[in-house]
Amino acid sequence: VTAGAPNIARIPVADSVGDTITVRYAAALADNVYNCRGDQNLATAPFETWENTFSVVPDVPAPDGTPQFKLQCSLWTSSTGAVVTTPLVTGVQNLTIQYGINTSGAGAASCADRYKATADMQVGDWSNICTVKVTLTFANPLNPPGGIKPTIQFTRVIAVMNQV
Repeated sequence: VTAGAPNIARIPVADSVGDTITVRYAAALADNVYNCRGDQNLATAPFETWENTFSVVPDVPAPDGTPQFKLQCSLWTSSTGAVVTTPLVTGVQNLTIQYGINTSGAGAASCADRYKATADMQVGDWSNICTVKVTLTFANPLNPPGGIKPTIQFTRVIAVMNQV
């Protein structure tokens, strides 16, 4: 990995709910780039390589025994070789990843003209990813028992730095 060039991979995480995604990139010394724990590279020259793996995993069950889940990040750094897992938010039930690919080639009006789930990606698609659509499904804390809206979805499209 070179500075400023992210690499996206799908690495299975034991007991994960939904998809997992790993984003690897190199942050230059004192660069304004953060990893999933909120850290910056303030010590490793010329750059620090990070792998941020995001997944939804089981959490402590609710008092009534209802299963609970959380979004977590497992961060690997090249300088230490260690993996540190950090919970990010509770109440997440699922993580869905779709990859925005450019099938039209250079000069297209938009970088992504098609979104594909991991299972639908072909070998040639991986080098044409320019965006990633991330959808987190949360338990709706305001839904009454038997209510019609048990979950809330939060979706963001994220540009891949070296493609857009």
